[in-house]
Amino acid sequence: MQQKLAAWFKYQTTETRMFKEAAWIRTESQSRFNMQRIDLLRRKEKLFKSKDVSTWGCPPEKLAEAMEFM
Repeated sequence: MQQKLAAWFKYQTTETRMFKEAAWIRTESQSRFNMQRIDLLRRKEKLFKSKDVSTWGCPPEKLAEAMEFM
């Protein structure tokens, strides 16, 4: 009986640790995604405000279309 109880507690401890790790990974991934998204939006805003379409990195065939936005 005592061995079964010890095994059960060990299982519960391991399971809890794994859930905490999964939650941390999810939170960390969301945090990194949001930081990269904010950085991308800042860079896009900076490029748009500079009004220099050549720095946008557009393919040559899309450059005329990009100039229409300016």
